Amino acid sequence: MLTPSTEYQDKTAFGVNWPVYLIHFDGETTDYTTSDRIIAPDNTILPIVKSISGNSQSITPEEGRSSIGEMTISILDYFNGSDYVITKLLGDDTYNLHRKKTIIKGGYRDLTEAQMAILFTGWVTDVNMWNDGTGYDIIITDPQKWLQRKIFRGAETTPFSFGGNPITIMLRILLSTGNGTNGKYDVYDAENGLGIDASFINVSHIEKERERWFPSTRFSFDIQERLVAKDFLEKEIFQPCNIYPIIKGDGTFDIKVFRPPFPDDYGEVQSFDEDVIIGLPTWDENLNGVINEIEFHYDYNSANDEYDSENYFLNATSIDNRGCGKKSLKIESKGIKTTKNGVEFITKRSERIFTRYASPPPIITIKTFFSRHLSEVGDIVPVTHTKIPNLRTSSRGITNHYMEIIKRNIDWVKGICKFTLLYTSFTGKKYAILSPTGHITNATTNTLTLTAGEGESFRANWGIDIYRKNMVAVGSNYTIVSMSSDIVTLTTDLAIAPSAGYKVGFTDFDHCTTQQRVYGFLSDTSTQVGTTNASPYYIY
Repeated sequence: MLTPSTEYQDKTAFGVNWPVYLIHFDGETTDYTTSDRIIAPDNTILPIVKSISGNSQSITPEEGRSSIGEMTISILDYFNGSDYVITKLLGDDTYNLHRKKTIIKGGYRDLTEAQMAILFTGWVTDVNMWNDGTGYDIIITDPQKWLQRKIFRGAETTPFSFGGNPITIMLRILLSTGNGTNGKYDVYDAENGLGIDASFINVSHIEKERERWFPSTRFSFDIQERLVAKDFLEKEIFQPCNIYPIIKGDGTFDIKVFRPPFPDDYGEVQSFDEDVIIGLPTWDENLNGVINEIEFHYDYNSANDEYDSENYFLNATSIDNRGCGKKSLKIESKGIKTTKNGVEFITKRSERIFTRYASPPPIITIKTFFSRHLSEVGDIVPVTHTKIPNLRTSSRGITNHYMEIIKRNIDWVKGICKFTLLYTSFTGKKYAILSPTGHITNATTNTLTLTAGEGESFRANWGIDIYRKNMVAVGSNYTIVSMSSDIVTLTTDLAIAPSAGYKVGFTDFDHCTTQQRVYGFLSDTSTQVGTTNASPYYIY
């Protein structure tokens, strides 16, 4: 979610739907706007922008892909008595604005420029004159455009062998210039990287996601041809790791990981209810979206250009009740190796995919007032609406059910937003914030012993998830059937034998300070956790 100034949020909350925009081309001293009522602009402004359109960004989480966002600025070629200002702008620039960094700010009349929000940051990729010759359409594209460049540009003659953590490999590809001057991940030769400026990569958050989900994961590659960076990253790293890339409003590149939708993990989000939703939502139960069969191909053999190993995973319960999906999900990665714990890795990845797609999440499309334009693709947002089917209760109406934004279209002139939402909370687990961390000190076939005192956060009949210390899930949907008198032993109804040091629930949030938080869920979705340290709770 974009986080603009307090003044901007106040007008947005008030329901003002007549936004104004400011376009700034890097290095220029004149900015172009849709209104002259912008207070204290940084530069001279010309109110000759006629319209803004685009930024239809979408994601396909199970394939590790996101579309390249694009905005079109329609701007009048104003004649100031001596020059046509946009023609002069094009002609005076050495590269005719090609790849010129561009910032689009949004606000409302009588806000200062400092109070406006950065809505989109990109680079000029095309300019077209209007048919009547009175203006231009300037096309601005987000930084994923850079990923269309080829990497490993010398691999045909000198194969490039490398390995390590897949998220670290991704950062090295994005940042490497060959000079070692673009941060600590600038370690590859220039031909093997993209050299994107480190200020446009959210390195700190990507590192946190790496340490939370993939701290011990290792890939190994032997590349013998040049490859398009976007294709390589999507196929070899994003899809196998169950992550997808996103571009924030400020133009920074980031990633999101398949995970339970704990919203506070990614900061503040906007809510969606009937006060902001226009008309009736559309509902697609998405039965064609079922994924209950997965093919993993790994142990790539460069000598014969084939994968030596293949594993096939299926979710028997889903197949028995729903039949097979429209096709099995095929995942190939030249980096996954048996010698690097590849079988264990793909087993955990398949479990996470089945958790989300074996019972496919419905898809909901809504239109909203302009106030919800601050929500971005990838945000997990609470939705409340009396007409949305609640199949868990066999009735109509949901309250604060969390959904993932997978597509966003905004009419920047009329002030109308259209969102496509993936109903990721459809599985119906109710998570509660618990404390403290719940470390397992000992485990037998079906008994977990926690650090003394930590069992106080748990109750009989609750469900729990078990995670390794690196937060990779080793099991879910275990139900507590009894508690020992000293409240340090949890007895489950399924046979498991996790090692000491594993954790119960979900922990390590950025906002935690002196005390970490653990998430556990209730197997009975109609019952709220009844202890003071278990509120608030979230729907998953």
